[in-house]
Amino acid sequence: MVKLSTELDFILAEHVPHILWSARADGTVDYLNQFCLERMGLELSELLGKKWLNYVHPGEVAFIQDMWQQAIQTGCAYQIEFRLQVKDGSYRWHLFKANPIYDAENQLVRWVGTCIDIHELKLIDAARKEVSDRLDLAMESAQAGFWSLDLKTKLSTWDSHIFRLFGRSESSIPPAYPVALDMIHPRDQYLVKQQVEKTLQEKQDFACEYRVVWPDGSIHWVASRARLLLDAEQESSRLIGFCWNIDELKKTQLWKQAHQIELAQVAKLSSLREIASRLAHELNQPLTAISTYLEGCLGLLNSADCDYLVEPLQKANLQARRAGEIVHRMKDFVRQLRLQCESTDLARLLIDTVELMSYESELTGTQFEYEFASDIPLLDIDRLQLQQVVINLLRNSLEAMSDARVEKPSIKILTRKISRQIEVAIQDNGPGITSEALGKLFSPYYTTKPYGTGLGLPICQSIIEAHGGSFICFPQPAHGAVLKFTLPITDSGL
Repeated sequence: MVKLSTELDFILAEHVPHILWSARADGTVDYLNQFCLERMGLELSELLGKKWLNYVHPGEVAFIQDMWQQAIQTGCAYQIEFRLQVKDGSYRWHLFKANPIYDAENQLVRWVGTCIDIHELKLIDAARKEVSDRLDLAMESAQAGFWSLDLKTKLSTWDSHIFRLFGRSESSIPPAYPVALDMIHPRDQYLVKQQVEKTLQEKQDFACEYRVVWPDGSIHWVASRARLLLDAEQESSRLIGFCWNIDELKKTQLWKQAHQIELAQVAKLSSLREIASRLAHELNQPLTAISTYLEGCLGLLNSADCDYLVEPLQKANLQARRAGEIVHRMKDFVRQLRLQCESTDLARLLIDTVELMSYESELTGTQFEYEFASDIPLLDIDRLQLQQVVINLLRNSLEAMSDARVEKPSIKILTRKISRQIEVAIQDNGPGITSEALGKLFSPYYTTKPYGTGLGLPICQSIIEAHGGSFICFPQPAHGAVLKFTLPITDSGL
C-alpha cells in the first residue's frame, strides 16, 4: 500500500469529501482514502488491487476494464461514469477520473484520481430529459416549435420543429432574419415586417398569422407569438417566440368563407327577386292605366271624335309620370349612402380586404403584390364601404383572369400620395378592357359577364364619390387592366 509523503498530504487526502485513489503503473489500486472506506462500508483490504471492481455495477465492469487497458497502453488521462455500490447496498452514479504521473525519464510510474458522487446530478439530468422528451413529443404532435431573434445582430435561432414547419432541413438555411423572411409568402411579407416594426415601436408582444412557402412550392399556414425582451437600458434586445401549424384551422375558415359567400349570393338574389317583384307590382298599375287610356284614344281616333282625346291623353301622361317617379324612387333608394367614417390605416385595410378574398384567390392561384407609399396618413373613411369597393374590384379581376385562363394570374395593389389626395390602383394581368366596354363600365346594368348584374361598378363609383373621390380605369399597354380611385386627405387625417 502506498504511503503519503507528508502530514499535510495525509490530512488533505483523508478529509476531502470525495473518493481519492492511487494505482501503480499497471493499474493495480494501492491506495483509497478514508472517505471511500466509510462511503462503501468496507475495509481497505477488500478494495485493493482489482477487488474494487467487485463493487461496480455488473453491467459496467467489462466496459471499465476495457477503458483501463486502453489508458495503460496509451498513458493518457481519461474519465468515465459508472455505478458504484455504497454502504446501504444501493448503486450510485460516480464520475471516475484518472491522471497519469511520469518520472524525470518520462516513464509512467503511477495513476492518481478521484471518484465523485454524481447520482443526484444524473437523476436531475434524467428528469430534465424526460421533461424535454415530453415537450418534444407535445411540440411534434402540435406541429409547433420555438424560435428567437437577436434584434441587434438579426440572427435567429430555431429548434428542429421550426425547420420542419418551414419544410427545411437544419443545414439548408443560415439563421438570419432576412432569410427567414424570404420563406414567407410574398403576399404576407409586408404584414409580418409591419407587425415586427409595431412590436419594436410600441414595445409589445408580437402576434401574426402568415403563410410559408416550402421548397416544393406548397403553401402552409402558421401562427406565431413572441415576447419582446428588453436589455438593462430598456432597449429592445430579443424576441423569443412560439410558432405552430394552423393549416387545418385555415381550411375550416376557408370552407366557412366559401359557405358564407354562397349564402350571401343566395340572399342577394333573393333581395333582387323581391325588389323586381315589388317594382313590377308598382309599375303594373300605371302601365295598365296608360295602356287602357291609349286604347280608348285609338277608339276615338277611329270614330274621328278628336275632342274627347284630350282628357285620356292627359291621364295617360300622368300615369307615365307616376311610373317614372317610381323608377326614380327605387334608384334613389339604391344610391342612398350613409357613411360612418373613422380614422383608418389604408394599407392595413387593403391587406385585410385581400385576406377576406383569400378563398377565391387561392382557388385561382392568384399572387398578390403590394407597393404602398410610406407617406400615407390615416384617412377619415368608412371602412366597410371601402372594403366593399376593393372586394368588388378584386373579384372583377379574379373572375376576368379565371375566365381568360391566365396561366400565372397576379394582382398588384399600389398607393401613392398626390397633393391632398391618395390614389389607390389595382392592376392585374388579365385580358384587359376593350375600347367598347371602357366607356360603359360605370353605366348601370352594363355587364360583360353572363352572370353579372351590371350594378357593382356603379355602386363602387357612388361610394367613392360619397367620400369626395373619383374613379378612373384604363387598359395596360401590354395586357391586363388598371382601375384607380382617389380619396381626399382630410384635416383629421393629417
